[in-house]
Amino acid sequence: MLPNKQFGIGLMAFSILLLFIGLIYIYQTESFVKSQVKIGPKGECVHEGTICPYEQLNKLSVPKYIGGFLLIAIFSFGLYLLFKRKPEEVKVSNARKIVKNLGGDELKVYDMVYGSNGMMFQNEIVDKLQFSKVKVTRILDKLEMKGLIERKRRGMTNIIVLK
Repeated sequence: MLPNKQFGIGLMAFSILLLFIGLIYIYQTESFVKSQVKIGPKGECVHEGTICPYEQLNKLSVPKYIGGFLLIAIFSFGLYLLFKRKPEEVKVSNARKIVKNLGGDELKVYDMVYGSNGMMFQNEIVDKLQFSKVKVTRILDKLEMKGLIERKRRGMTNIIVLK
């Protein structure tokens, strides 16, 4: 597994752990504050001191929502890292889609270069497939325009390299 994916899983687990810790803390705090409330004979809030426990609960709501938002952000970033693909993976998946749409001769040339570890001389393709040099050049032009190969000049011939 890739380091980014491991880090993403770690962030998600960390945010879930913080969520449970936060929920336990909020539950205990609210229980404590509510335990200090006494109901008077007419149903009014009776408490000792000048600070009403319900006002304390209202003051706790803002940090509670900010913490929840931050946990969602951390979890979402972990998901992003988990499912993020590297540029190389994107190129390979795009190349596979293009290869599915290749015609007969183009597919033969592409498969030949792919079978030779992604690199081959242009004159080898001409020799092995018994195609004319012009035909191979045109096929390579099409493959290069589709972004599947790259030609590099080496002396009197070209090296064909998969992208």
